[in-house]
Amino acid sequence: MKVDKIIIKNFKNYSGEVSFDLSKQITILHGDNGFGKSSFFDAIEWCFTNTIDRFDGSEGDIKRDIINRNCDLESTQVSVSIEFGGNHLTRTFNINNGQIGNTQVKIKEHNGEIHRGQENVENFLKLDYFKDVRFGKGAYGQLIKQTYILSQDQVVDFVTSEDSEERYRALVNIMGFKSMLNEADNLKKILSGLKTQDRTFDNILIQYNESIKSKEETKQVVDIIDMNSKLTQVGIINLKDNVENQCKELEQEIINAKSKNENFLKLYKDLNLNNFKSVSTIIEQITYKEKKQQDYLIKVQDGKVLLTKVIERIEGLKREKQHLDKYNKLRLQIRENENNLRKLEIKELDFDRVNSELMSLRDTALKLEYQISIRQSLTLNLEKIQFIPDENKTLINKNKSISNKKNRMNGLIEKLSNSIDNNKNKILVQLISNVKDIQNYVNKNNLYECPVCSSTPEQGLNSSIENNLTILNAKIKEDTTYLEKSLQLKNKLEKKMQTFNEEINKISTKIKNNDLLLQRLKEETNKYISNNLYDKELDIYSEEDLKEQLQSVRKQINIHQQGAETLLNLKTLYDNLRDVEVINNKKGQKNFKTRLETDLNNSLIRFMKAKNRVENYITNRESLVQRTKSELQNLDLIMLRINEFVSLDEYNKNLIDIFSEASNVSQELNSKISSLSKISQMHMALRINSDIEQQINKIVEERSVLIKKRKELNNVIEDLHKHITQTAKLFGNEAKDFFNRDNSSIQKFYRYLNPLPSNSLLYFESEDEKLDIKVMFDRNDTDSKMISNAKNALSSGQLNVLAISIFLAINESQKTHSLDFIAIDDPIQNMDDVNQYSICDILSHINKQLIISTHDLDFLKLFIKKNEYRKKDIQVYSFMSPYLNHEKVEHIHFT
Repeated sequence: MKVDKIIIKNFKNYSGEVSFDLSKQITILHGDNGFGKSSFFDAIEWCFTNTIDRFDGSEGDIKRDIINRNCDLESTQVSVSIEFGGNHLTRTFNINNGQIGNTQVKIKEHNGEIHRGQENVENFLKLDYFKDVRFGKGAYGQLIKQTYILSQDQVVDFVTSEDSEERYRALVNIMGFKSMLNEADNLKKILSGLKTQDRTFDNILIQYNESIKSKEETKQVVDIIDMNSKLTQVGIINLKDNVENQCKELEQEIINAKSKNENFLKLYKDLNLNNFKSVSTIIEQITYKEKKQQDYLIKVQDGKVLLTKVIERIEGLKREKQHLDKYNKLRLQIRENENNLRKLEIKELDFDRVNSELMSLRDTALKLEYQISIRQSLTLNLEKIQFIPDENKTLINKNKSISNKKNRMNGLIEKLSNSIDNNKNKILVQLISNVKDIQNYVNKNNLYECPVCSSTPEQGLNSSIENNLTILNAKIKEDTTYLEKSLQLKNKLEKKMQTFNEEINKISTKIKNNDLLLQRLKEETNKYISNNLYDKELDIYSEEDLKEQLQSVRKQINIHQQGAETLLNLKTLYDNLRDVEVINNKKGQKNFKTRLETDLNNSLIRFMKAKNRVENYITNRESLVQRTKSELQNLDLIMLRINEFVSLDEYNKNLIDIFSEASNVSQELNSKISSLSKISQMHMALRINSDIEQQINKIVEERSVLIKKRKELNNVIEDLHKHITQTAKLFGNEAKDFFNRDNSSIQKFYRYLNPLPSNSLLYFESEDEKLDIKVMFDRNDTDSKMISNAKNALSSGQLNVLAISIFLAINESQKTHSLDFIAIDDPIQNMDDVNQYSICDILSHINKQLIISTHDLDFLKLFIKKNEYRKKDIQVYSFMSPYLNHEKVEHIHFT
């Protein structure tokens, strides 16, 4: 049963829907690396298994990785469909608003019946050979992929494996038993976990025994008679009720009473109550201090009223001094600006006139600066404008001369071409060249068999080629010399023609560039002259004269600018002076111009001293208020705290007597608390002893249950260990026996594919999930010295061949499914030319549907050449871009 068609939609490199018709016996996928060849095989694997073995991550990670990034992630579908024997297997998922949906898989039979879900699909696929065999979910689909498709990763893992354990796992992967290996790994993890649990049980049993011993040692001895005596002492006689609760209630009552007495004793010392005869004495002091505080507050208020009046008078004096200072300062600034005008020799005090002259000078300076800046560029432009037309005429004449020479030479080349094409021995010359290339390849590689047809001539391969060359040379000897000279002359003339073309292009480019430059120079010159700052009258002056004029004008500009600024300052100062006079006249300070500054300062000093005296008086009275307030707060606090302990009828009683009574009560309560504490300790010991006994009984029961569980666990560990050992041994022995048979398909394929000229054999050793591959150089000699490790004896290309040999042998002998195809992703990795010839022969003689990929165009041509007799059974899909759609995949047929 063949694979008829594969449809890939929005999967990795494939954008949109791309269909592959696989009805031919041989299908070859060709394209550069990264153009989607491996993605084609990934699509088949994902369709069968819902996973891709070479990808890491969960199902969600894989789905994100296989989405084509050029599709619309707001609404699209990713799917792969495989048609075989009238059945259609499809796996798909949708993407909506950037969210990836669930994966759907189904298989539709040729009769229309549909099976949905991974389990139902695999049950249908197993009907041929594994109907009654149970596989893990997805495992049977993985077995189909491993049996029919060999990926680059599998071969690379096998070739690069450094030790026997890695090589064993790589071989299991190639043989299609990776799921079995994963199951063995899981069983080993379970076995390790069970052993860990057994060790945990052993540690727990030790802890149980130690805990029982420790708890027995923690039991306490209690004197029951002494305990009953102390209960009677504290007043607990009824032993039928809960003694512990009675002790707690009595203890709480005693603690509350003791706490109250201790708080009073502490309060007596903290508040120094010994300074007061009674509570009534404290109340009298509170009344006296409240009256003193009120007197101090009245004096503070009177002082603040006086202070306000003094401050108002000080502020008035400050304002008067401020205006006087400002008036004098303005008069001084006016005199300074008038002196500056005289220094600048500006007699005219009209600001507008001075500013007008300044603007005129600035315009003159701009024109001079512009004339200086363009003088050099303008002169140079005018010279080039006159020179360029003459240069272009010379270039045009030169171009015409070269074109005439080119036309004459072109006619001569056409005559030589006609003469060469009419030569009858042209084909023989090309044939001789090809035969010489073959002879060089044979001599370089020391070949004795024909690399094209694999035949061996009797007189030797090199001699046979030499005879053919002699015969061919004899036929064309006469014309060879003439033909070679004609070809040499033609090549020489063609190179000269190329030189003419390049020179004509250079001259044409130079003429175009000159025209563009001439136009740009004219536009630039017109732009200079049309500018408003351009003054034609200045053209008569030299550049040095212009610079001297500019320096003189700039000097005048500086003088007039300073004068204009000074006039503006004077105007502002006069206005400010008038404003000061107006403000002071409004405030009634008409004599502020003539008042002495000394008198004003003396008045200000007198009032500042008065202010300090009033502030000190207020500060002193406020301090007395705060001190009295603090004393009142302390007395109020004493009253607030003492009211909790002293009743109203004890206010006139001496505080020292109250203190003595509280001290005696505290001693009596301490004695009762001590007795209750000992009773509580004895009762606690009895209760702890009871709890310990219950704990010991519980531990004994748990220990018995644990001993039973450990026995059951040891039985499971023993059975699981036997199963893992037998399974690994069975697979290792069967695989080893299958590989080492002389008539094994692996040995047959490898001997054909291996280019070494010896009868060496491969020998497989497998034990404890380890694989060693040996090379036996003499099958009759069992001496270990004649056996080498394949990793050391074989090249990367030969190991690559070995991996393919194992896969081909497994595929040839498999009974996995009725599908009858084989697929290999780029089979010629790490292979030299001879290996490629061999693998080409092997693949050509496989009597199954063949699907292979390659990036090597020479290998593709070689394969088609060797299978030319059945080209109608071969088709090629050429991938022309890493971003594939139906237009970027070319389907090539042969007739």
